[in-house]
Amino acid sequence: MNQKICDAVVQIADEVIKRESGTTLKKKKAVLDKNVSFMASLEVDSLLALEIISRIEKKFGIKLQEDDFVHFDTLENITDLIERKIAVASQKVLSGKGARSLKVEKAVKKTKSIKAVGSKKPGKLSKKIKAQR
Repeated sequence: MNQKICDAVVQIADEVIKRESGTTLKKKKAVLDKNVSFMASLEVDSLLALEIISRIEKKFGIKLQEDDFVHFDTLENITDLIERKIAVASQKVLSGKGARSLKVEKAVKKTKSIKAVGSKKPGKLSKKIKAQR
């Protein structure tokens, strides 16, 4: 179990609960044992559970499917699921199969072109700008 992911999940849950009820997990004395039902120990309703899941997706850049919610029982299972989803997403980007890989590739190219304009050695973009003048 990846401790950084685990800590991030707990922090997300804590922020959602604090905003909704004004209390924290420590005050709530929720059991955050890796083998105890995470959502049940938080005593959150389904709407708060969905908000926690949504924030987890946003934080880690993953998309969870309905089938994945079966694994959302213990903190350990949630952490393992997130690790697997991150690994799959990374593999798709590296292999060029993911839709995000094109966005990432374009962003990197754009960043390199912008840096070239400000550098002492003119890059492709600065040559194009000079050619247009």
